[in-house]
Amino acid sequence: MTDVPLTLLGGYLGSGKTTLVNALLRDASRRIAVLVNDFGAVNIDADLIRRRGATTLELANGCVCCSLVDGMASAMVALAGLDPRPEYAVVELSGVADPSAMATWGRYPGFTPGGVLVCADAETVRTRAADKFVGDTVTHQLATADLLLLTKTDLTGERQAESVRAWLSRTAPGVPVADAAPELLLDPPLDTAPGPVGSGPAPDSGGSGPAHAARGAAASGLAPASAMPGSAGHGPHAVHHAWAGESAVPVDRGALEAALDALDAGVVRVKGVVRLAGAPDRRTVVQVVGRRRELTDDGPWPDPAVPSRLVAIAVHADAAADAARRLSRSSPAGPALTRTRTPPSAPGPAPPA
Repeated sequence: MTDVPLTLLGGYLGSGKTTLVNALLRDASRRIAVLVNDFGAVNIDADLIRRRGATTLELANGCVCCSLVDGMASAMVALAGLDPRPEYAVVELSGVADPSAMATWGRYPGFTPGGVLVCADAETVRTRAADKFVGDTVTHQLATADLLLLTKTDLTGERQAESVRAWLSRTAPGVPVADAAPELLLDPPLDTAPGPVGSGPAPDSGGSGPAHAARGAAASGLAPASAMPGSAGHGPHAVHHAWAGESAVPVDRGALEAALDALDAGVVRVKGVVRLAGAPDRRTVVQVVGRRRELTDDGPWPDPAVPSRLVAIAVHADAAADAARRLSRSSPAGPALTRTRTPPSAPGPAPPA
């Protein structure tokens, strides 16, 4: 039985956590369990609630909300007992919680770590970080994240948002920063198609717009970048780009790990199930969330005819092209992880190595 990924969502008070959780539940296409401190803050339409209990809400789309009112231990016991089991679990932490201290719950029986994500409010995060009373809490939350989600960029304007991104890179070195979108709370499903995902208009200038992505598509396997209507609405950078690849032959573990370690910082999630050359009869689950990566054994490989598969999600087209280029070289037999289901695109030069 595959373990359920458990994502921890942190961030200081008012940083946008509940807004992301609301969007995730509203548009969910997978069975998700969300643990929250306050049901009242989760804005769920009455017609979506199938059953309401003292500490749980069951939704018509198969999702479940569980309350943390009795503590994390009680909530995890309830979560582990759900039938059917959720495909994914997200814990919305309190605004003053230390996400890194809660990360061990990802090892609770039946679960696996899904990453520590921390929201940073583009309007207030720098002011809060400088506050003599709460500054240490805010900066510690940022520094211990696997991935930072920048929220409320639609309220600040792009110039301020870019300034905050640069500040976050200095304040939490090594932690990738992505504009917030609900799809980043979960691993990408393995049937994700290549191309843009998320919401908001894609910029058409510089090195990350549709024209640039199309030029690299022939080599990278990316679909031409264009805006897709979506769910987050957090600003002009809320479009993310997906690359999907598969391999009919086992993948070299060392080459795969080297490729994952060398990915562009704009690659914020990778999920896959692969056959490794050293253990071709075993399922190995690959998971990257920001700066954290894990390869874990998940039992026997069911059928030699089933290919390995990886999906990468990036914040811009160049990063997705980098993922395509590096991950497609993870086999000693050549480019084992080849692009899949890529629409025709304009020919052009490959992006630089």
